Amino acid sequence: QNYWIANVGNLPECHLPLFDYIKDLSVHGSKIAQDLYGCKGWTAHTTSNPWGYAAVSGSILWGLFPTASSWITSHVWTQYEYTQDKNFLKETAYPLLKSNAEFLLDYMVTDPRNNYLVTGPSISPENSFRYQGQEFCASMMPTCDRVLVYEIFSACLKSTEILNVDAAFADSLRTAISKLPPFRISANGGVQEWFEDYEEAHPNHRHTTHLLSLYPYSQITLNKTPELANAARITIERRLAAKDWEDTEWSRANMICFYARLKDPIKAYNSVKQLLGPLSRENMFTVSPAGIAGAGEDIFAFDGNTAGAAGIAEMLLQGYDNRIELLPCLPEEWKNGSFKGLCARGGIELDASWKNAQIEQTELRASVPAEFSFRISNASAYNWKMNKKAFIPEINADGSVQISMNAGDKLTVSL
Repeated sequence: QNYWIANVGNLPECHLPLFDYIKDLSVHGSKIAQDLYGCKGWTAHTTSNPWGYAAVSGSILWGLFPTASSWITSHVWTQYEYTQDKNFLKETAYPLLKSNAEFLLDYMVTDPRNNYLVTGPSISPENSFRYQGQEFCASMMPTCDRVLVYEIFSACLKSTEILNVDAAFADSLRTAISKLPPFRISANGGVQEWFEDYEEAHPNHRHTTHLLSLYPYSQITLNKTPELANAARITIERRLAAKDWEDTEWSRANMICFYARLKDPIKAYNSVKQLLGPLSRENMFTVSPAGIAGAGEDIFAFDGNTAGAAGIAEMLLQGYDNRIELLPCLPEEWKNGSFKGLCARGGIELDASWKNAQIEQTELRASVPAEFSFRISNASAYNWKMNKKAFIPEINADGSVQISMNAGDKLTVSL
């Protein structure tokens, strides 16, 4: 969460120290992969640190999480998605992704009951379930592992195609992806958190790691998977409605991001107010407040600030699945406004201003050649110019416009 704002907020250089850390961690993590699991590649668990610690630690409840390495490594792919820097992809991102994928391929096993490829034992971090009257946390293939494995395999596969390398490895990734279990909807209507539909031990739990599928990734979306998107909403609303929900700065920032992806401006804005109100102090530092999740006193935690900012950006601009959309989750309270310099995947930087919830003008600048679908409400009402040259766009059935830009191009759309 500390880095969710980096790319969309036009601060990609803020990722660089993280990447140095991941590169060093992968060296230590290769020894952990070999010594602990007998596997190729590299892995690291939840409490890894800059001194090279990458093994399981503390309680199984939070320590037994080998896909923590996949979670953090997904940032190098996100950096490429936004910057389109092929040298970075070749020299830094792909080697880290490939080595982590090699670990996952070696670590995963085939479930003899259904032939799915699964991880485990692993956890849905810090959460637990009930089975035959007892509480457990470790299981085979918790949903968050499925999310993270798919993200790493897909990023690796796309990288091999972009760089035109490792054809045989790419084939192994395609085969593995085809064997992953699907997302499932639980009996309560939400996204199932574990491979089996276990009873939740703590319905009020702050963690929703399985919903990484909704944000920051785009494995569950309103367009592609509407039924799963509705299930994600049910998961969120069951958490929020549970008695004594653990409302911390970072879990509330999650809600901004989730509701932004679900395009629910009222609930996203309510979470913004909650984050900036009870969960912030006078200096605007976000906190896990005293009494929540075992905190004896207020605990400053930076991830509420950064993830909250990312959620606000997501309310104003969404760019994933090769599609850019402006003001997808605009609350009434922000009906007039503007932003400058936000970024979308594909090497695109944007400015926009709006009045009465309608875009008055936006400018898109391409740092590299780009092709994408661009959605702006009532597209036919606007004047469209590419490098100051007017054109009439062809509007798709969903109201979007297919855009093709060269490096250095400027697209201006205005009333």
